[in-house]
Amino acid sequence: MAPRSRHTRRRITTARLPGGEPLEQRRLLAVTASVTSGELRIGFTSSAAAEQVARLSSDGTNYTVRNTNNVSIGTFAVSAVNSITVTGLTTVERFEIPSTSTREIADPISVAATVETTVIGQAITASSGGVRVGSPSITLAAAVTTAGGQTYAGNVTLATGSIVANSTAAADIRFESTVTGVSAACSWSKQPVRPWCSEGCRDPPGW
Repeated sequence: MAPRSRHTRRRITTARLPGGEPLEQRRLLAVTASVTSGELRIGFTSSAAAEQVARLSSDGTNYTVRNTNNVSIGTFAVSAVNSITVTGLTTVERFEIPSTSTREIADPISVAATVETTVIGQAITASSGGVRVGSPSITLAAAVTTAGGQTYAGNVTLATGSIVANSTAAADIRFESTVTGVSAACSWSKQPVRPWCSEGCRDPPGW
């Protein structure tokens, strides 16, 4: 009889989700992106305590969505997208349009209030629809021009001294919380008659 090996084989098992998906794979999918009926849907699926980041950029032909590690998780033709939605959980999540995006975002965007932070570092120019950002913390570092209305529900920080929020169809532009910037703190809401503006802020051009 041959002698037994002194080395004991270790059996390694991988926990799996229903349907056979490994848990390790799920952690890699903390940020997801897909296009359904013309809507680019960006979401977060991880409940990890560490901040998860989704970055959206454009080269004029394609949108690219990257995750926390700046790894591309999907590329989608701009021509196939009519709107963009970003949804989150109740954890620490951040949505960015980085300044490194070579072209502006050309479609209307809606960010859910469950996404804690939104940073707009490249221009948004949407010829149809508007922008709604529900995040509690918002940074505007680029101009936003839309045909439809714009609503910023959370506290807004202007990252530079001059940021333009404009509606080409004269729709409402609303800042529903505080707005702070380099030289002033202000809030305004475009009303049917005239916008109101807090101390330290001038009326938007054309009023």
